Amino acid sequence: MVKSWEHRTRFALIPALFTHRFDRALVIGLGTGNTLRAVAQMPFQKIDAAELAPQVVEAALLWFADVNGRVFDRDPRVTPLSPMDETSCVCLAIAMT
Repeated sequence: MVKSWEHRTRFALIPALFTHRFDRALVIGLGTGNTLRAVAQMPFQKIDAAELAPQVVEAALLWFADVNGRVFDRDPRVTPLSPMDETSCVCLAIAMT
């Protein structure tokens, strides 16, 4: 049985297989920060982590440091973004083929 954290690591690894440039990465949805930790192990020059709820960013920092490896504190490439700090509405379009 695959553990939940292994799925989240794969969420980062699978798209990276198809990446030709490692200039910048965007992780959408922070959660515990495990996917962000996995992305930070790759040679991206800049990594943004977008999370709608500022409380989730705070929880990741305070309660899940063991899961995310304190990537916020240890990796200067990582920038947490919370669009709801300055935005009243966020829309996301998902297209399926």
